[in-house]
Amino acid sequence: MSENFEKDTPSSVVVNAASAGIARRKLIRAGLAAAPVMLALKSQSALAGGSGQHLNCSVWASLSAAKGCTKSHAPAPKSTCNGYDKWKDVSTTSFTKCGAKFNYDSNSADNVPFDGYEFRDTYDRRTTYHNLKMVCGGVDSKGRTFSGVTGDKQLLAKHCAAMILNCSVGNSPLTESQVKSIWSSCKDGGTWTLPSGGTWTRTQCNDYFNYICLGIEPSGWQLDCRA
Repeated sequence: MSENFEKDTPSSVVVNAASAGIARRKLIRAGLAAAPVMLALKSQSALAGGSGQHLNCSVWASLSAAKGCTKSHAPAPKSTCNGYDKWKDVSTTSFTKCGAKFNYDSNSADNVPFDGYEFRDTYDRRTTYHNLKMVCGGVDSKGRTFSGVTGDKQLLAKHCAAMILNCSVGNSPLTESQVKSIWSSCKDGGTWTLPSGGTWTRTQCNDYFNYICLGIEPSGWQLDCRA
C-alpha cells in the first residue's frame, strides 16, 4: 500500500462524505421548501370539490372568506343550476313541477310546500296559492307583484322556488329539505345552520344563490387578489 494512498484515502473519504452530506441537506431543504407548496395545492384542489360540478356550501364559505380570491380553483358559478330568471319562463305543461304550490294549500295535490302563507291571495272570497313558476317570476296569476313580500325576502323566495325545481331535475348542490330549511330559517330574519357548521343570514343565502345560479359576485370581492 503506497504512502500516497494512506495519506490521500482518509481525506478523500471526508470530502466525499461532506459532499454527500451537503447534497442530502439540499434535498431535505428542497423537500421542506416544497411542502408548503404541496399543501397549498392540496387545499386549493379541495375547493374544486362540490356536488358533481356544483359549488357546495362549504366551498362557498371558503370562497367567501377569501373574498373570491380562490375562485379559479372552484367550480364555475353557473354549472347546471338554472336561476329563477330561467324557470319563470318554463312551460307548466312541459314541466309540471313548475305548477306545484309554494306554500301549503289544503285544496291542492301539488304542494311543495314551504312554511308560511306569504304567496297566497284572496280573489272573490277564494284563496289562491301561487305556484313555483309564479314565485320565480315575482308576479301573481293576475300579473301583479306580490304584496307584503319584497326586498331580500322576495329574492330568497325566488331563489328557493328555483332551487326546488333544480332539485327535481337533479341539478342542485342542495337537497329539497335543505332548501325548505333555508326558507323557514331565514325568511323572517333568522339564520340557517350549514351542514358543515356555521350559520348564514338571509343575505348570505341570497349571495350564495346569486352566484351559483346567476353568476353574480357579492359586493366587496377583490378584483385584484394581489392587494
